[in-house]
Amino acid sequence: GQHFLYVAVRRNSGSSDQTELRLGSLDSPSSQLIASNASNGIYAAGNVLFVRDGNLMAQPFDPTALRPTGQAFRTGYNNISVNQVDYSAAFSASEAGVLLFSPVGASSRSRLVWFNRAGREIGTVGEPASYGDMRLSPDGRFVAIVRTEGQRSNGHIWILEVDRPALTPVRREPG
Repeated sequence: GQHFLYVAVRRNSGSSDQTELRLGSLDSPSSQLIASNASNGIYAAGNVLFVRDGNLMAQPFDPTALRPTGQAFRTGYNNISVNQVDYSAAFSASEAGVLLFSPVGASSRSRLVWFNRAGREIGTVGEPASYGDMRLSPDGRFVAIVRTEGQRSNGHIWILEVDRPALTPVRREPG
């Protein structure tokens, strides 16, 4: 579409930065406030999801009217890692209701774990490794994830097919 979510940061010397999750448009220089004190956001299943104070929040949102339709609420997932430079939080979600996130304090080697909606672990994928950024496909069937090997590695992209829990590397060809 023509609209996007972004984080506006007001840098304050001597105190913490102020962040706003905003809705922008390719057709207009104006923007709309969605949430204060917020990380990056994504729209999924009728809500704009973002992290505030380590808590994953859901802001009910009408995508046709392009406005919030209620108060933001905690989802019950907390201690989510947020990069304090660009305020990007380590989470992703799909329209199918699949949620991925990285908790604060995750070690350099972690496991990929699936949870059901009740928060119970239902399975793991692959071996413990150093995983970074992750993104779900819109249909929730695939996950793109960065896996680094060693401290000097920039990481490589791997694809996980949700129905067939195995990681497949994306081949990089010399250009």
